Amino acid sequence: MTTLQIELPEEELAILDSRAHAQGYANGAAYLASVAHHLALEAREFLAEGNPNPEQLAREERLLLEALNDDRPAIEVTPQWWANFRAEMEAKFNGEV
Repeated sequence: MTTLQIELPEEELAILDSRAHAQGYANGAAYLASVAHHLALEAREFLAEGNPNPEQLAREERLLLEALNDDRPAIEVTPQWWANFRAEMEAKFNGEV
């Protein structure tokens, strides 16, 4: 196991200890360890279900924001546009361009 050390102001530690005791934990450290454990389990389940990892989500969000802030004019993406795009990509892939 790995040890994690967290520094908190006294008043935050008192709130944490109070919540820990209310939920049946010996102290705030035990409570935080339990919270971290449950978060890790949820993350593993989320990733096991085929969901993207956090780095991939952050990258996709960054790319989306860049696209939204792009000054180029918008285009209408129609079935014909997709057909042309697909043909263009196939030509590039096959070395025809």
